[in-house]
Amino acid sequence: MSQPPQDSRQQGAPDATQPVRNRAYEGKSIELGIDVLLNQPQMEQKDLESSWSQKSSRIPDRAIWLGAVIVVIIAVVIFLNLQSNKPSGNQLQASMGSMLENQDANMHATLWQTVSRYLQADRIESMLPLIRNAEPTRKRLEKYYASQPFSPQQCLSLEKVKPFFYQERQLWHVVAKIDQKTAVALMLEEMPDGRYLVDWESHVDYQPMPWEQYILEQPHETMAFRVTAESSNFYAHEFSDESRWVSYQLRQKDSEHMVHGYAPRDTELHKQMDKAVSEGPRRIILRLQTSKEFAARRAVVIKGMVSDSIYRIEPPTSLSD
Repeated sequence: MSQPPQDSRQQGAPDATQPVRNRAYEGKSIELGIDVLLNQPQMEQKDLESSWSQKSSRIPDRAIWLGAVIVVIIAVVIFLNLQSNKPSGNQLQASMGSMLENQDANMHATLWQTVSRYLQADRIESMLPLIRNAEPTRKRLEKYYASQPFSPQQCLSLEKVKPFFYQERQLWHVVAKIDQKTAVALMLEEMPDGRYLVDWESHVDYQPMPWEQYILEQPHETMAFRVTAESSNFYAHEFSDESRWVSYQLRQKDSEHMVHGYAPRDTELHKQMDKAVSEGPRRIILRLQTSKEFAARRAVVIKGMVSDSIYRIEPPTSLSD
């Protein structure tokens, strides 16, 4: 007798038309049959793209607000961090003050070094690198120290350091302490390269010749003297015409001898002189000329003003200038 066909599903044979599910894991992946893969329903391309568009273009409002909050928090954190690193007004002021103190300390040290070397110089070659207008002044140094020996001194400290401008130059008035009772006043010019140079002429009160000798000998040559000038009403002999001349008294430092200086009236020199002595006697540098032929005793003609102070900016052109 023929046997009825056995149901393959009862024997555990898989149906090629159905995916295998619920089989025990045997240590390898389970592959779908080729018929199952081919018979799976297909989504239309336009439906697929529409689905992707709908999913990607619509962002929940909650996510937008959450992102905005995060951005704001990050910005606040960055701002607070920058503010915490920014120096305060007091910190900036303290920093500027410290910088200025350092600059002042360096300046003071450089000035002290220059003044010390200058006062300790015992020969011309040691002094020349430390003074203004060195080469034009060399012959004056040679003439001056031919009759007056060097006297080196020790600078203990700088008692006074005061800046001032004169004819667009940065100058410094310095008082150097030599000992407990003695100090020396000096003028230094600050150079563009940072050096400070001593004004030797004003320090030694340089004159082309002794004042008393000049009055006695009355040389005809024009000479530049440092004198104390003030207005005067004295007119005599060649200079009695007040419409032509204006009179001034001229004295030398530490000297009792006085001369009468006359400048041409209503000239630029007259204006310069009146301006210089408008507030009283003043030490200035004048070019003077005299003559033994003058009938007026102790009379000189003022030929020009070198400087309205004892400091001359432009270098001398000769020993007598």
